[in-house]
Amino acid sequence: MKKIKYFVLLILLAVVLASCTPTTNPGQEDTTPEYNEEGDPYPNRNPNGDKYEKGHLAYNLLNGEDGAYYEVTGIGDIKSKDVVIPDVYRGYPVKVIADSAFLECETIETISIPTSVTTIGWFAFYKCINLKEVHIPNSVEVICSYAFYYCTSLETVTLPDDLLSFGTRCFYNCQSLTSLIIPLSVHWVGESAVGKCHKIIVYCEAPSKPSYWHRSWNRDRRPVEWGYTEK
Repeated sequence: MKKIKYFVLLILLAVVLASCTPTTNPGQEDTTPEYNEEGDPYPNRNPNGDKYEKGHLAYNLLNGEDGAYYEVTGIGDIKSKDVVIPDVYRGYPVKVIADSAFLECETIETISIPTSVTTIGWFAFYKCINLKEVHIPNSVEVICSYAFYYCTSLETVTLPDDLLSFGTRCFYNCQSLTSLIIPLSVHWVGESAVGKCHKIIVYCEAPSKPSYWHRSWNRDRRPVEWGYTEK
């Protein structure tokens, strides 16, 4: 009986010792970083598998023809109502606001978009019902469909001078939007782009509707001033 107890004790001792064995080799330094370059705790991972630091937006690193760049994929753990997107993140430019990046984010009231961004994705600010003001810089060439759909508090939108297109229902049901200036550079406007914007007056720099715009871009027949020049 004593031999059995002794044998059991030996097995338990072996298990305890194994659990205490370090994961690194003796004398080898553990190089796992505790903090990132900005001094924040080592980053968590966002749903796309990339990393973001505490107090930052979520990002995804991509490779393009001109090299690596980041897209903003989500709000991260930002709590502020005034969101600022940086032009550079971890050494690479921020070029894209990804599809559904801020979808149904009710905390945002203003968004600052840097001059590094060229594309605003599908549903990017979909149903951000408290978003009031957006300035879109001249670097942005494409605003995808439903980007600002149902942003019912949106009062001010500045479109860039070099914008090429904005898609289907892009500003649909932006009930607080009273005016929108569409620059001459815009070659395509999608169906019902300003639908259900019952207060809006649209100012178009083009002398008449460009042939490539959707025939129902202004489905609700809101007032339009063609050949607009800023006074």
